[in-house]
Order: sequence, then C-alpha cells, then structure tokens
Amino acid sequence: MSYAEKAEESLVNQDFYRALSIIQREESSLESTVMDWAYWDDTFNFLNGTNSEYVDINLQDNTLTSLNLIYMGFFNLEGNAIFTKTSGIDALKDSSFKDELFRGLPTGENYKQLLSPSTPITGLWMISGQPIIISISSVTTSNMDTPTNGYIVFCRLIDQKFLDYLEDLLKVSIKFYPGQNPEILEILQQNYQSVPLDKTILYIKKTSDLIKSYAQVNNIYYNSKIYLVLETSRPMYRDGLAIINYTSSAFIASFLIIAALCLLGLEFLVIRRIEKYSGSDVKTKIILKIMYQI
Repeated sequence: MSYAEKAEESLVNQDFYRALSIIQREESSLESTVMDWAYWDDTFNFLNGTNSEYVDINLQDNTLTSLNLIYMGFFNLEGNAIFTKTSGIDALKDSSFKDELFRGLPTGENYKQLLSPSTPITGLWMISGQPIIISISSVTTSNMDTPTNGYIVFCRLIDQKFLDYLEDLLKVSIKFYPGQNPEILEILQQNYQSVPLDKTILYIKKTSDLIKSYAQVNNIYYNSKIYLVLETSRPMYRDGLAIINYTSSAFIASFLIIAALCLLGLEFLVIRRIEKYSGSDVKTKIILKIMYQI
C-alpha cells in the first residue's frame, strides 16, 4: 500500500505538470495572436485616430470567433477604451464582465509599467468565477521602433470544451477555483498532506475512491490566487486493498482448512488409537475379574 500511494503521488505530480504545460501552450498561442495585432501599423494608426476603417475591416462579428476569443479591448495612452468587443457572453453578463475586467486592469504607475515592456503580459485570471487566459500588449508599429500609443487586451475563456479536452487527455477531472472558495479554504486550514510542486505546494486529500489534489497557480499580476484542482480515481489503491482482502481471506481459509485437517489427523491417528487401546484394557480386566470369581 505504501508503494501504491507513492506511485499515486508521482502520477498526480505528472498530471499537474502536463496540465500546466498545456495551459502554458494556450498562453503562448494567445500571446502570439496579441503580438500580431499589437505590432501592426493598422492598429497603431487606429489608436491614433487615423484609421477609421479599421473596425469595419478587421473587427467583424466573426473575428473573435475565428481567434477563439471572448474579449478584445483597445485602449489609448490615458487608459480610455477606444473599442471593446465581446463574444459568447450573455448580454446580461457582458456589462459585469467588462466592469470586473476593467477593475483588474492596472492604473496609475502600474499602467505606465504596462506600456514599457516589449513583450506582452500573459497569464491566468478569474472573472465572474470563470478562468480565462488574458494577454495584454502595448501597441507600436510593425518595425517596433515607434513609442507606444496604447495597449490591447485579448481574453480567451478556459471553457468546458477545453476542460473536457484536458480531462480526456489526462484521464482526470479538472477544475479551477478562486482562493476564496470554501473548499480551498478548508484544504488550507486542515492538516492535509502537502508536497512541493515546482514553485508551489500541492495539497492532497484522499478518500477510499478518489484523490483530490490542489495547487495554486498565480494570476497574471500575482495579486490573487487561483487553484487548479485535479480529481483522480484510485485504481492502484483499490487494487491493493482488494489484494490485501483477498490474501487475508485466503490466509484465513487456508488456516481453517489446515486446522481442520490437523484435528482430523489427531482424531484418527492419536485419539482413536488411544481409545482403542484403552477400551481393550478395560475389557481384559472385566474378563479376568469374572474368571477369578468363578
């Protein structure tokens, strides 16, 4: 059983690394997309107000769908929105999504720092309880030698389709929880098993049928906590228990059979012989006594 538990922990670690690798690949894909749009003369001129046809030509209704995005935002140097567009979000949720997104975007000095990097800032975020991949990039010309005049924000939802793909690939159940989730708070407060995992800690909660593991993945600005949760069945543990139960039953049955055989052997080879000889002596004494009396 000790071997089975160590093997399970090794598999859980591997599953986390593989899941994070796939998510990082999605982040790289989104970052490449945002760079294509950010380091482009047409986008630069649009933020300058000298490309009035930009929206009609490039930002059609199917643009976000083809790029697998749920949000595109274009902002000037003052941080004011020049153009925003969402896709796949209900009208009732659209406003709250934008509000929460804007509250999370940097302002003041943080905003100035955002415009200085030459590469986009990309990572995970939780908005309206849903995990998204967000990439933010300053905008410049194609030769990248012109000072930036704003920034763009692209968001890609980690939807159920993507989670189903991960689950089918890794054969585990995958969820994302914010750090304020009651289940996460319980795990952090209870004395569950924890093991190092790269730059974070992996918390493991076990039952007889499942093993649930939790690891923190920092969001894009490292100012809030997101937890990746894997739920895995325990075939090795259950098989180990089955083997132990089978072996114990077989041992008990074998012990009872051997004990019964020993008792039978004792009965036929010892006890009955003693009774036989004891019975003959009694009969002999009775016969001699009768003869003596005669």
